Amino acid sequence: MLSSLNLDTILVLLVVVAIAPVILIFFLKKEVHGKAASYFSGLMVACFVYSISNVFELSMTSVFSKLLMLKSMYIGAVSFAPLVLLFTLIYTEREKWITSRRLYLLAIVPIVNLLLVWTNDYHTYFYSSFELVERGDFMMMVTGKGFGYWLHQCYTLLLLFVSLYLLLVRIREVPPADYKQVFMVILGLCFPFLVYILYLTIQGPILIDFITFSFLGTGAFFYLGLTRYNLFKIAPIAYRTLFDNMQEGVLVSDTSGGLITLNLAAANMLELKTINQKLALKVIQKGWPEINELLTCAEEYRMVEFSCEKNEILNWYLVSKSSIKGQNRQVVGSIILVRDITQEKLFQFEIQRSREEAEEANRAKSEFLANMSHEIRTPLNGVIGFTELLSNTQLNGQQIKYANTALNSANALLDLINDILDLAKIESGKSETNIYQLDLYEFLETILDVLSFQAHKKGLELILDLDPRIGNLVEADELKLKQVLINLLNNALKFTNKGQVILKLTLLDSHKEGDKDKLKIRFSVIDSGIGIPKEKQELIFDAFSQADSSTTKKFGGTGLGLTISNKLLKLSNSSIQLKSELDKGSEFFFD
Repeated sequence: MLSSLNLDTILVLLVVVAIAPVILIFFLKKEVHGKAASYFSGLMVACFVYSISNVFELSMTSVFSKLLMLKSMYIGAVSFAPLVLLFTLIYTEREKWITSRRLYLLAIVPIVNLLLVWTNDYHTYFYSSFELVERGDFMMMVTGKGFGYWLHQCYTLLLLFVSLYLLLVRIREVPPADYKQVFMVILGLCFPFLVYILYLTIQGPILIDFITFSFLGTGAFFYLGLTRYNLFKIAPIAYRTLFDNMQEGVLVSDTSGGLITLNLAAANMLELKTINQKLALKVIQKGWPEINELLTCAEEYRMVEFSCEKNEILNWYLVSKSSIKGQNRQVVGSIILVRDITQEKLFQFEIQRSREEAEEANRAKSEFLANMSHEIRTPLNGVIGFTELLSNTQLNGQQIKYANTALNSANALLDLINDILDLAKIESGKSETNIYQLDLYEFLETILDVLSFQAHKKGLELILDLDPRIGNLVEADELKLKQVLINLLNNALKFTNKGQVILKLTLLDSHKEGDKDKLKIRFSVIDSGIGIPKEKQELIFDAFSQADSSTTKKFGGTGLGLTISNKLLKLSNSSIQLKSELDKGSEFFFD
């Protein structure tokens, strides 16, 4: 049939076949496909050189011109198999095998064969004879085969066989979902491999070299494997990083809950010796119900934390499921990440245990302080009582002085113990808020009556500034509010030598809540005393601290009053704030 074809028709067909693979080069993006694109381009150029030389050889009639084109064909022929092998090494992610030394060794036989072809006129080691045979419109060249020819054929078949073997091995390395990508390249390699074997077994002259047509199949399928399926773009990142190098176990499932693949870390967690999807699925169904539920559930994202006993040791795992979506945004499968969090859990339990021990120790300390303060107060009250009785008896001046000094010291010690007792009760959590109704006017009058003598004694004005919008009956914790206000007023009187101390109540906000009016009141204690420098204003709220160490000597006190007041207010979600200027007075307020 082919012999009856017109020469020009066959030549045009062969030119198209020769050019087609080269055109594919212009559709590649080298920055995306890297070295694979370079080897693919070189391979297509080699195919073009072989095929176009074959076209010229077929169109010529003299032995000399045909022989020249035959020699040109071997420039592409000797390059084809090495370039296929290099492309395959990149494709199967064995780039580390490509070294400079191995490239030189790979090129030795092609270079020797090329030298033998081009110098064949002097030794006939490649072709032993040449003869022209006429077949219809064609002048066919029949050659006798020498040593160099068979060396080239054996070397080519060996490299093609090694490339095919690497691709078959690759199938076992990739997930089943990627099988078709490897098969695509295997198909491209099978075309020249099978045609080459057929070419070597045919006797007599061949009208058309079918190897040129096999190159077309090689180019097309290699191109699809390189671009359409993006194996070179995805595999190095997704497969090697996620599956080979991750410490966490990775399971990949399809939409029906079947296990497609898993990495080595997941196999180790499941106590498998090899990566076997079917065996892994059986182990999960039998002993890992939490993971099995994620495999079968329809949720696109889910996270589960669970524990299981392994070798009589309780292990904790955190498992998360994320859906894999295709280009059309449809779910095509799921990735399940299994992370061993046993050490983190043990650390978390240790922190929790340490916190509970610290809280228990703090409660024990507070209870100890409360008990000790209570026990010390009992004999101290006896000391104060009998010292007062003693001071009321007939004593001389020196004895009265001693008795008053003892009484003042005992009272100071009692104040300190009372403050420590209050602080211990608050820190131990035994101080509770009791809200009930009280008469505000009577409440404020009681406080001012307690402190009026102290103010009068120092010649100070004690003023109440009450916002008239605040009603008489309010609901509050009377005892705690009284303790805080007396503490603030006491401090104001203590640190003010002249002028006035003002207790000011201001209505900030009011709204209806149910059948009651909800009021937000600001309590302010304003004095014209010594004031507090800015750098010391934070310090005074710390326990046992005062703005100046000389203050304790001059005015007395424990430095606990503001700390206790602040802690009491925190029980009602409030806190003391301060505005003060040195030598101009201070304003302590809370809402």
